[in-house]
Amino acid sequence: MKILKEFVILCACLLAGSVLKYLIPLPIPETIYGMLILFLLFVSKKLNPDQVRKTSNVILDNMSFLFVPVGVGIIENFDLFTQNFVAMFVVTIVASTIAMAVTMLVVSFIQKRSKHV
Repeated sequence: MKILKEFVILCACLLAGSVLKYLIPLPIPETIYGMLILFLLFVSKKLNPDQVRKTSNVILDNMSFLFVPVGVGIIENFDLFTQNFVAMFVVTIVASTIAMAVTMLVVSFIQKRSKHV
């Protein structure tokens, strides 16, 4: 029963993210809005991570199944990928580099800040 309660909490955050996406139509996926809501609940101490830990771990353990629809979509649109391979490759490299650099800066900032505390 506990896992069902945890799943409902996660789904409620996802639903709230969908509503927020409707209200604030930025080019951000609903799932990101939902994760932001979940993060804000954690930061504001309205929700304890232990309250969703078991279900989150089950979802993470089975994440490979969540990539099956993406793989099918890639196979169905393979001709688009081959036509635009160079552009997609460049965008992937640039986006990955930016993501790693931002992650590096954030981790460095947090580590320096935690040394002063």
